[in-house]
Amino acid sequence: SNFWGATDIQSDTTGDDPRADLFFSPVDISGEGELTLSFQYYSDGYDLTDWLAYEVVFDNAATWNDDNLVYLENNTDAWTLVTTNVPVDADYVRLRLVASDNGPDYAGFDAVNLTAGVLAVPSIAISTPTNGQVFANSVSNITVSGISSNLSGIIAWTNSGTSASGSITGTESWTIASVDLALGANTITVTGTNDNSVVTDEINVTRQFDLSSDSVGSIAFTGFNADGDDDFAIVVLENIPANSTIYFTDEEWDGNAFGASETDVTWNSGASEIATGTIVQFNDVDGTMTVTHGSAAGGLTLSGSGEEIYAYYGTAPRQPSAFLAALSTASSVELGNTGLILGQTAVQLSSSTDIGAYNSARNNQSAFADYLPQVNNSANWVAQDDTGDQSEDGTVPDVPFDNTAFTLGSAIIPEISLTIAAGGPFTLAWPADAGSAFNVLTNDDLVNGIWGDANLTPFLDGDSYKVTNAIGSEPVLFYKLESE
Repeated sequence: SNFWGATDIQSDTTGDDPRADLFFSPVDISGEGELTLSFQYYSDGYDLTDWLAYEVVFDNAATWNDDNLVYLENNTDAWTLVTTNVPVDADYVRLRLVASDNGPDYAGFDAVNLTAGVLAVPSIAISTPTNGQVFANSVSNITVSGISSNLSGIIAWTNSGTSASGSITGTESWTIASVDLALGANTITVTGTNDNSVVTDEINVTRQFDLSSDSVGSIAFTGFNADGDDDFAIVVLENIPANSTIYFTDEEWDGNAFGASETDVTWNSGASEIATGTIVQFNDVDGTMTVTHGSAAGGLTLSGSGEEIYAYYGTAPRQPSAFLAALSTASSVELGNTGLILGQTAVQLSSSTDIGAYNSARNNQSAFADYLPQVNNSANWVAQDDTGDQSEDGTVPDVPFDNTAFTLGSAIIPEISLTIAAGGPFTLAWPADAGSAFNVLTNDDLVNGIWGDANLTPFLDGDSYKVTNAIGSEPVLFYKLESE
């Protein structure tokens, strides 16, 4: 048979009728018995105003009726088989193919055949999981199974979420044992073939963001540089699953949405899980960007005159689903509706910092989450703000940033000092590098050893954290610090 292509090379600029009909003369099939009429078609770029159709008539007349048209699928992006069983008592059969499009789309018809007997029509369908199913973040891979008929036996599959693909052998039933899921949307497509056609089926499933474990506080910023080649760094505080996508932007957040004037980075974590404690560095983000783990696209143009970087999971740049962390060198930072807390999951450095880096302990906490208030405390950072390129001036901090991983260890027991002014108040102090994550307790019952919360809030004073309390008529005799 011949191939017939269809496209509107004049687009829709002339006002001409975009429809074209292709007529096949009647074929005498008297006494041929059981027959199947078949053809294949392909369509691409067809929108709501475009359409393909066909009509089969079992006589040798010359008239056609649009009411009998059978409409075909728009945008198959694959050759698709159409079959019609010819009645055994029919003496003639004729066919017309119709295409209507207004450009720049195109379509094709091919392999128009009359075949003796009933043609074996291939089919394939995914049975499990179901389209639209949502999986928890803990489900990193799934089993996909289905049924098929009249295929060659080889079934190919792809997952758009992870860009993974493979093939299995299957006839009437088949199972793909393990398909990895990316966080967010995954489109899983299966494709089967036989001598006549290609058939496909697809489902859309979602691996859901788990706000309790994979969003707020799962990473923290450890470096920022707006001098020379712009750079930043993060520490992973909860394992990041393989092929996760995290977005970064230096666009302002207004409490409800991002603006539209600045820049974005889309980071894919790579084919392997990234372990807790790992440092990930993003270098030359305003030029030829490199990243120490996974791959990144886009870029950030960081300013030394006040800047923010937000990290988040989402469906696209500036379409956040769950915020992870934030860093600011501006005079203020907007955290409304992000779930982020300044000093806990976001850090604010001195206004107009050019380069800054976390510069405190990386092995002093018994749980990785306990590093959050330590890393997001600006007192535990070292920074520069001066003329010239300070990112490689030999004065800490420079780039590349410290790549030492965070590990678990025993929490620091700070050295405590107590001073009491004449008549009060008393002041309890400890070094700033131990962090502020301590409760101050008082011994309310000396005999029974009962301690109670003094409800005192530590404040930073130079290189020390301090709490003060007035001395009443019955002064407290004992105080202690307890890790939060």
